[in-house]
Amino acid sequence: MKLIRLISFLAIMFTFAFVENASASDIAIVNIKKIVDESSAAKNIAEQVEEKRSKFQAEVAGKEEKLHKEDKALAEQRAVLSKEVFEQKAKEFRSRVIDAQRIVQSRRAQLEKAYRKALEQVRNQTIEIIKDLSNKKNFSVALPKFQVLFSKDSMDISAEVLKQLNDKLPKVALVIED
Repeated sequence: MKLIRLISFLAIMFTFAFVENASASDIAIVNIKKIVDESSAAKNIAEQVEEKRSKFQAEVAGKEEKLHKEDKALAEQRAVLSKEVFEQKAKEFRSRVIDAQRIVQSRRAQLEKAYRKALEQVRNQTIEIIKDLSNKKNFSVALPKFQVLFSKDSMDISAEVLKQLNDKLPKVALVIED
């Protein structure tokens, strides 16, 4: 924890040292949160995630219902089965429950990984757009808006970045790997 604080402090101090030597025209401000919240690609990713999550929830609900019925049937058979046979069936049932739980965890992890990869594409395209704008507008530093206490509106390139991002990357495929 102390190492993280030290690294953060050094990064901030480095930024301040660099900014101190830079003129206002050398600096651009980018509202990353706004870009992620409002970009067509990020909205598209969120829609895809919700669609996959809904399908996944329906699948899980079906499996839960099936397991619930099996559990109820097993409980009803308890009185008529020998102890050994009941224990074997109970063990098999617990195994199916554990398998179902593993599948749920695996699917959640797959969806989360696909979401992160898709957002990484948005992030990478955003960085490329900012780099291109730095050449066109002659700024040397682009700072995230949340790290800046005050800046002139003319330094904020968020709207231009968002427009270019929407033009260049309107959608991102959500790829779920098995």
